[in-house]
Amino acid sequence: MDSRASSGSLPAHIGRFRVLRRLGEGGMGVVFAAFDDRLDRSVAIKVLRPESVTGATADLLREARAAARVTHSNICQIYEVDEDHGRPFLVMELLEGETLAARIARGPLPLEEALATIGTVLAALGVMHAQGLVHLDLKPANIIATAAGLKVLDFGLARRVSPDGASTRTVSLPAGTPAYMAPEQIRGGPVDARTDIFAAGATLFEMVVGRPPFGGRGTVDILQAVLAEHPPSLSGSPALVAVDRVVQRALAKRPEDRFQTGADMAAALEGIALVPHAAAPVHVRSFVRIVVLPFRMLRPDPEVEFLALGLADAIGTTLARIDRLVVRSTLALPSDVTAADIGRVAVDLDVDFVLAGTVLRAGDRVRVTAQLVEAGTGHTTWSRVIDGSVGDVFGLQDTVASQILESLPIAASTDGRPTTRAPGSDTAYRLFLRANQFAREPATWIAARDLYKDSVEEDPEYAPSWAGLGRMLRVLAKFHARGAALEEGYREAEAALARALRISPDLSLAHYHYAQLETDLGRTPDALRRLLRQARVHRTAPELFAGLVLVCRYCGLLDASVAAYEIARSLDPQLKTSIALTWLALSRFEDVLTAATETTEQNARVMALEALGRHEEALELARSTSLRTAGDGMVASMRVIVAWLEGRHADALVAMQQATGVDPGQEHAPPEFPDGEGHYFAARGYANFGRPDRAIDTLESAINRGFFCVDLFERDPWMADVRTLPEYAAVLNRARARQREAVQVFTAEEGEALLGTRVAATAVGR
Repeated sequence: MDSRASSGSLPAHIGRFRVLRRLGEGGMGVVFAAFDDRLDRSVAIKVLRPESVTGATADLLREARAAARVTHSNICQIYEVDEDHGRPFLVMELLEGETLAARIARGPLPLEEALATIGTVLAALGVMHAQGLVHLDLKPANIIATAAGLKVLDFGLARRVSPDGASTRTVSLPAGTPAYMAPEQIRGGPVDARTDIFAAGATLFEMVVGRPPFGGRGTVDILQAVLAEHPPSLSGSPALVAVDRVVQRALAKRPEDRFQTGADMAAALEGIALVPHAAAPVHVRSFVRIVVLPFRMLRPDPEVEFLALGLADAIGTTLARIDRLVVRSTLALPSDVTAADIGRVAVDLDVDFVLAGTVLRAGDRVRVTAQLVEAGTGHTTWSRVIDGSVGDVFGLQDTVASQILESLPIAASTDGRPTTRAPGSDTAYRLFLRANQFAREPATWIAARDLYKDSVEEDPEYAPSWAGLGRMLRVLAKFHARGAALEEGYREAEAALARALRISPDLSLAHYHYAQLETDLGRTPDALRRLLRQARVHRTAPELFAGLVLVCRYCGLLDASVAAYEIARSLDPQLKTSIALTWLALSRFEDVLTAATETTEQNARVMALEALGRHEEALELARSTSLRTAGDGMVASMRVIVAWLEGRHADALVAMQQATGVDPGQEHAPPEFPDGEGHYFAARGYANFGRPDRAIDTLESAINRGFFCVDLFERDPWMADVRTLPEYAAVLNRARARQREAVQVFTAEEGEALLGTRVAATAVGR
């Protein structure tokens, strides 16, 4: 073979193979059709470019030979690996057909075809991944439809990956095609199966849309887009929303946030086949993600220190009205975060822009210095010094937000949400911002409640203050009151939230807090209706989808709860949700261990460890958690679990009665706390402690409190004895009736289209 192999002229031979024609070329080499006279068969030969491999020919040949030993109906077979005049080449089966790239050039694929294609590709990847090989150049041009079925090409260039994720050979430049390369691949970092998952996500997006998710005028632009930009969002039908959830996860910047295996991604796609496939155009929308850091006070100033968090929260609230802007909550940030932490914050929160600023007061004037930093490059795209009056804080934050919008690469149009009316007095707004700061920590909830009350007294027509007051009244009642005080607290909370919505009917945060209250009061279908209606309008409000994680689980719509979680996580990966309890209900115990990070979720973690047979770990965690200074209810319930894990069932029963506030002599009294799901866990505890009669009573109170997850009732092994009781059938029928009501709400409010999921047959009832 001579140099003509890469110059456009045909070499006569490559090794012993007679060259017939040139088939094409890519970044790694040139491909020829050839004939093997010895074995009397046509073959394809890929000759690698000298610059694509430096000092690693032996490694490449060894790995290509390893790939050649793998046979699969959907993988192009490698026949032989050799060198010719120092140039490595691979001999492969010659395939006739149309590449996926050529098919996409004729237009996007029908959704069913796209799903079937990516399913086949994932199966092929799984075979190679099981052998410790990663492809690293998966793309539509390397997938071909032949008469014998779909084939994935170029596995001969795959790399073997060591246990620590490092490739066993190096290349002079990152190998792959820019639009399909994962961020870690571009940076030359460790690669593994999740690197191929990224490429599979990009390929699925391109099949559905007709173009790759990341574009640009040249290689540098494309690589920058992969590193810094988020893939556009897909919608148009329930199935497309479901596909979008899979694509967004597959294309996550951090490998740990993606599907961990091809089988995981394939499992997520399998459910889409059951989602309604209404014929609808594909809607593609790009979003910009931003976080506003707490402003830094240039000198201690107790009079305006509330602006550090208050101004950041207010600016974020204003920006959140923009329909193509996703605003990360400042609640996800530590209170001492500064501009020096921009790089870390950008990575942790997965944002495109970070706003940081400082505050300095001089007399009755305040100077705000703000800068907007592009996360991917670290470049400051906008900076301003804005002077204002201490007496016009609302005007100050509105000015900062308005000028930020002018600099962002989006059309600054709202999604139909009217702007919140300015407060009638600066005092009311200052009180509101101070209350927001205190509302962050349970230890200062009472102070926050009092500040919100002062704010609404100063300005009775400022809806956000009423919403904040309603939230504080609810949480204080739920966690600190019982009996008549609890009922009075909830009445006051509902009145405050209703007042907020009379003033501002579209105030999303007020609806979110109202839905939480409705759930506490057992009006779960009402909460479901409220959240679905609001989420259809405010599709970039992650807290609404976090609310749906809980409410859908209460209603027994477990698939919808997971779907809501996936959307919430794509909008704000740091947002706290109750997904750990959904995983527990689905018996996905390993997922519980990953998701249950909050102190209040450790009971779920303990139960998952025990279910996985890790008893000693469960007992150690339960003992340590029971000693923490968390909420009284959580500590009391953990003491129940400790007694149970230690085999002291009689003590566990006593601890259960203490935790639920039930006098041992009141055999049929329900628990005193308002949480319906808590009632269910109390019921399963009674069942396991030899009191199925108490369990059936408590199960009924759970249903009355709005928790009617029928699938869980029927599958929970702890409830086996309860299911044998003659009263169980009637209780289950009541749960099914309530669940059917929730399903009707979910369907009427277009929940399937919003979440990209279906109503499972078990949710309808038998």
